[in-house]
Amino acid sequence: MARTPSEKMEGQLAMRGRQHLPEDILKERESMTRSMASNGVRMSHYTSLDSPGSAVGMSISDLSDLSLSEEGQVLYADALWDHVTMDPEELSFTVGDVIQVTDMGNGEWWGGKLRHTQATGWFPASFVRLRVIQYDEDVTSVSSFGGSGAEGAGDVRTNGQAPAPSNIVKKKKKKKLSKEELRAKVIEEIMETERVYVGHLEDIVIGYAEQANLKTELFDKARLLIIFSNISDLCAFQKQFYADLQRVFCRDDIAASNIGQVFMNYREKFSIYSYYCNNHPFAVREMTKLQADGSYRLFFEACRLLRQMDEISLEGYLLTPVQKICKYPLQLNELLKNTPADHPDYHHVVEAQKAMKGVAEMINERKRIVENVEAIAMWQENIIEWQGLDVLQESSKLIFSGEIHKISKGHSQPRMFFLFDHQLVWCKRDAISRDKLIYKGRVSTDECEIINVDDGLISHNGQPVVNSWRMNNTVKDKWYILYCNMPEQKEKWMKSFAEERMCAEQDEETKDLISKAKIGMMISQAGARSVKSDGRVLIRTRAGSKIRAIPDSVSASARRKKFFTRRSAKML
Repeated sequence: MARTPSEKMEGQLAMRGRQHLPEDILKERESMTRSMASNGVRMSHYTSLDSPGSAVGMSISDLSDLSLSEEGQVLYADALWDHVTMDPEELSFTVGDVIQVTDMGNGEWWGGKLRHTQATGWFPASFVRLRVIQYDEDVTSVSSFGGSGAEGAGDVRTNGQAPAPSNIVKKKKKKKLSKEELRAKVIEEIMETERVYVGHLEDIVIGYAEQANLKTELFDKARLLIIFSNISDLCAFQKQFYADLQRVFCRDDIAASNIGQVFMNYREKFSIYSYYCNNHPFAVREMTKLQADGSYRLFFEACRLLRQMDEISLEGYLLTPVQKICKYPLQLNELLKNTPADHPDYHHVVEAQKAMKGVAEMINERKRIVENVEAIAMWQENIIEWQGLDVLQESSKLIFSGEIHKISKGHSQPRMFFLFDHQLVWCKRDAISRDKLIYKGRVSTDECEIINVDDGLISHNGQPVVNSWRMNNTVKDKWYILYCNMPEQKEKWMKSFAEERMCAEQDEETKDLISKAKIGMMISQAGARSVKSDGRVLIRTRAGSKIRAIPDSVSASARRKKFFTRRSAKML
């Protein structure tokens, strides 16, 4: 746990934290709110049950006065909700997990450690219920610090001393709930979280996005797209999904509700989350820049107050769809565990759980592609004297790299080669700073054939060449001899060339996704106002002050040729 939530206020933890308005704009807030009210915005009808400020058991303010430094005292908490996070400094857990609380310095975010995995991180205090543990394993429960009894098992440890009698409550035998009763509780939770979630989405769309669309002096279309992505489509989709859940929800017999069938009906449509999740990192960066400007902070705060939303920043609301799509498989897994095999909804729940897990995996895979795009762009930025098109104009994945000797025009030169899908780029190391690379050339792998060369079949300066292959450019009628120092290196390169061809064949399936990722990244780097009305992005080149336009879609694949090899070629 490197930083506390307060130290990460500009980072991801601040997405759900409090955003305090600077003094210099507090005076203007009331007039801004009145001005926006004239646009006819209606107030929110939803109250978040999962917001960081909601109290579970004792109040957060009561807990903030507790000390964890008392000798021999260890505080444990039971997880009341699943906490799914993509932040490595946050602690993920599921309902029922036991967490050792190690830091309560921040009222809304605590630091802790999972008892069964020893994983550490920050988590929302409202997601857990505190309990106190002591040495005597027979004493099972104590009342909560606030005086109200906290259910659940627990021991009290105070250096071997028994706790005060007033604190001890006898263990009560709980009636074991049937599967039908447990299934009903899970369904109730799913329905309630859906209701709250739809409310959050409407808050974003009506409270923020629609108001931002009216403020053309602050938000142009490109900036709106970066921040809000397809949130309006998500909201419409979730409202329809929730309406269908309500249609099958049986209030008189909740366990009989066949909600698994509804998930199955919508399983393909959940892919709508892919674009939003891929765009979310760009939205975070854009919001970080805007929050540094008092005009934007004033606008966002006025939006929140006008709609009477919880004191959570816009960044926190924008994170909720990312968390929600990750939570569906967990909820369905819990529903499956408590659905009898003879229940009419059982097979639907089984398939729905698999389907939603597949959706989450698909989104993660597409997120990986977007991350590859960003990594390639950063790599090219560090190449000296880059020439020609950007790598991202043709490629989206680095497949393999390493040092190879290149023989061309009678000269052998060691070069660093980088194999991307659709192209092979080579650079030389800087003579002074060996960790810097200078661009030297590239070749399209769509226009080349790779031919194995047996050891000793060719020679250079009177010496036989081993571990080599020939690369022919069939369009420019040029060829190169490449060789490695070790046979294992050659084998890796041959396998990588074969992998590159497989990636090229799959390119059409991911071309649209990659194109959108490139555009989103370029907009984020170049600035929202560098986008033309036709969707082209203007960026400044490394070579000078020239501005060039990057089209919204890449048509390079239309020029690509099918790779072929000679039948007589022997590839390792």
